[in-house]
Amino acid sequence: MAFIRQNAIKIWKKERRVKRSLFLIMAVSLSLLILSACQPVVSESTITLGPTVISTAPSTQQTTVQPTTSQRTTRPTEPVRELLSPADYGTFSSGHTLQLPAGVWFDSSEVSTLNKVTNLVVTSSGQGKPTLSSSDEGKPLLSLQGCANITFRQIRFGFDRPDWTGRQVPDFSTLVEVRDSNSILFEDCEFFGSAGSAILLNSSENIVLRNCTFYNHAGQPLKTGDAYLPSQLRVSDSLFETVDSGPLVLHVRDSSFDRCVWIGRKGYRVPVASDGQQTGFMPLDLTQLLRRVLAGRIDYFSDERKNLTVRDNLFTSDEVFALFEQMEQTLPALLPANAIAWSLSGQKSEEAPQGSALDPTLGLNLSLRVKVDTPDSAANSSSPQQTPAPQLPAPLYDIQRLLADLQDLIRIEGKLDPLLTGNLFLKLSDQNQNQLLSLALPLDELDRWLDISRPDFLLEHGQIVLYNQDLIPADFCQRDNAGSFAAAHILPVLRPAFDILSSPLVLNRDDQIFYLENDLFYQGTQVAGGVAEHQFLHQLTWTSAEGQLSDAGNTRQIRTLIAISADAMNKTMISTEGDRLAFQLADQELADQIRQLLQQGTWTTEQDDGSILYLQTVSTWTMEQTDCLPLFLIDQKQDLIDLRTVLYDLQCRPVLVNVSLIREEESWTVHSVSPLNGA
Repeated sequence: MAFIRQNAIKIWKKERRVKRSLFLIMAVSLSLLILSACQPVVSESTITLGPTVISTAPSTQQTTVQPTTSQRTTRPTEPVRELLSPADYGTFSSGHTLQLPAGVWFDSSEVSTLNKVTNLVVTSSGQGKPTLSSSDEGKPLLSLQGCANITFRQIRFGFDRPDWTGRQVPDFSTLVEVRDSNSILFEDCEFFGSAGSAILLNSSENIVLRNCTFYNHAGQPLKTGDAYLPSQLRVSDSLFETVDSGPLVLHVRDSSFDRCVWIGRKGYRVPVASDGQQTGFMPLDLTQLLRRVLAGRIDYFSDERKNLTVRDNLFTSDEVFALFEQMEQTLPALLPANAIAWSLSGQKSEEAPQGSALDPTLGLNLSLRVKVDTPDSAANSSSPQQTPAPQLPAPLYDIQRLLADLQDLIRIEGKLDPLLTGNLFLKLSDQNQNQLLSLALPLDELDRWLDISRPDFLLEHGQIVLYNQDLIPADFCQRDNAGSFAAAHILPVLRPAFDILSSPLVLNRDDQIFYLENDLFYQGTQVAGGVAEHQFLHQLTWTSAEGQLSDAGNTRQIRTLIAISADAMNKTMISTEGDRLAFQLADQELADQIRQLLQQGTWTTEQDDGSILYLQTVSTWTMEQTDCLPLFLIDQKQDLIDLRTVLYDLQCRPVLVNVSLIREEESWTVHSVSPLNGA
């Protein structure tokens, strides 16, 4: 299948405004847009914890990338010509300014290693750009080691080769390698044709990319090495064109991408900061935020540790770029006044099941701002001259107010591009910018689904997810027995039952320091068919303080999904390792007995390979008054209790275990301890 692709992209800056031009060669008809995008089913929900993001603000004042049919003049299209020696024009030495003639290709192999070079400027002597290349693709074109204050301006780095056709198995080559260096500037440069990555960073500070273009790489445009110390990267007004899609994990700190464009095939690359742990450990990263987004803008995002910040970046799959650019001009006029963000929904390659084709449906993501009552205002809504009669508090927000706030959306039905045949995914936030709820509606049936006289239809099919902990599910289900417990009522019960920690626990084993975090996150309340279910995530993370970043054994995490019916606390479910089990919470007396029993010794179990696993409580390695023992009672009878909890091996790493207790002579004893699924 052919793709709509860019033959040329050039970014420049004029009068303090960023203007990006994208050059397209139309190899197929517009109908192929449908074959290259997707939208998930209505029943899926997006859970976000952490900072708020705006994907695409409904404004006509945004900077946009404009398509044309021009040819890129900078991309090599001819066989590699003779490579000249840059030594004829000067040296790559400290304190020197090297000017290379525009349009000439140079062999950098004889000057490829710069060791402790400082105060060097390499630039073009004309309006065009010289190219640094080589006959040996197995070595970096330039390798900077211990360098400082170096500027590359209007220089091209790369190899003349046909376009990579898709996801390759790249080698480990790179165009430019920067190690243990600081204050390196690449301005108005191009990087192309690498069989691996374009730039590799290792323990380097203040690496600046300004107005640069990356294209036709088999691997990643940017890559960080295995050094313990993170690098610092500042990127602005740059374009990253990739042949694939997915996270671009970078070991960086205090880094940023400003006014950049990310374009890929069947998706796009997404920069994500890593501190050596697995990306998914953070409550929220940019890949989660861009889930189900095939094209959209991020006005602002910063991860929880401020390692990486993104401002005014465009992320788009090249197959839908022209459609998205057209929608930026026409859609804002159709949206209601309380719309704050929108994006084009669809499935990216990394989101599709392995071996499956992308679903060909396109839809629309839309964020709205609405007003809700506060608990105080709802309680004080009666007249001050009268003594209020005892009654249930007024709802903060309910199904009728939701329908009223969505009435303006009916007018967009039938006015969108016919390529959008999927769903309208809505996210609502309140006047304080806190998440309120989400739901999904078919774009071609908005009038029917938003009929204010038939709230039951929306409740039955809309897959509403509540995110405000104070919302009462019964106010949406219109049934008193559908959920009188809000999530805010349940959290104070769950926290002590799972030994939730307010701060990381410091463990000391033979003078080795480890950190243990025991957290509980509210993930939303599913409302469907008049039934409501609260969902929580229990997350226990163990981290070594001194391990090598390449050693995966220095981080371990146990995640348990918890579902609790909104109408009865005894209807509870947990999901770990793919199973789904009913559980109960232990009362305080029983919980104290169980924890005391597990503290009394070391429990052993034989593993599949014949070795013995020794398990004990975390109190062995800490002076804190906590056992960090979450308790899930799976089965409780008069003389038998089966439960699930977490114990710790001799390296004080957490292990999810099943524990059986039996009652003997009016007291409980531990009958067996076994790791879950051989963990």
